[in-house]
Amino acid sequence: MRTIRLLPIALLTFLACVTGERPQQAAARMTAEAAAARTAILAANKQWMAAIAAGRADSLVLVYASTARMMGAGTPTSVGREAIGREFGEMFKIGAWKIQLHTDSVFANGPLVLETGTWTSTFKAGPHAPPIPATDKGKYMVRRR
Repeated sequence: MRTIRLLPIALLTFLACVTGERPQQAAARMTAEAAAARTAILAANKQWMAAIAAGRADSLVLVYASTARMMGAGTPTSVGREAIGREFGEMFKIGAWKIQLHTDSVFANGPLVLETGTWTSTFKAGPHAPPIPATDKGKYMVRRR
């Protein structure tokens, strides 16, 4: 009989420990996580833009995870830092680039961080450049850790 009396207490204790966040708590946590992530993203984007302007593929790849995927328009997906570095290296061989990133939104929930934004590029063609527009713009999405 003693075990039966302790069972409800044990169950209530267990339930008190596993109850999740209330919606307001989750929203406040995700807002704080997104604000912290935005600060880190803006710093990483500044580093990325400087490496693009300098034509430094070796510095550029440092902001990518070893398992990163880059999916450029009209090109095969580049997987990993080495492949991404080669892709940027080829890009820098044909001319000088300046790409401006503008972060529109950041969503964060624990280890998942998504950034969306817009980019604007300017291109100064080198002697062996294919016909590429001098300016371009588009949208991007980045999943970050």
